[in-house]
Amino acid sequence: MYDLIHLARKWLEPDTSTPAQILERVVMDRYLRALPADLQRWVGQGDPRSADELVSLVERFQATEDYLRDVPAAPSPPRSARSVPSAGWGSPRRS
Repeated sequence: MYDLIHLARKWLEPDTSTPAQILERVVMDRYLRALPADLQRWVGQGDPRSADELVSLVERFQATEDYLRDVPAAPSPPRSARSVPSAGWGSPRRS
């Protein structure tokens, strides 16, 4: 139990943090844990220091996902261009 109290004090820094800062830290932690795993990793890489930064990173991730979902896939080359045998590597040599 004492180890848990020590870790909480180290994380929350009650001697140097205001009650509002401690509350924001706890809310950010709970919010981050509620996110899907891929979003947690992405937001964690941004290392947000405030709730505003955290929300901004989540919104940026979602906007990127929406954009990528709406962008049409690049067209594949015509079938005739893909089936042309190359005359380079691997082709039989004629004597």
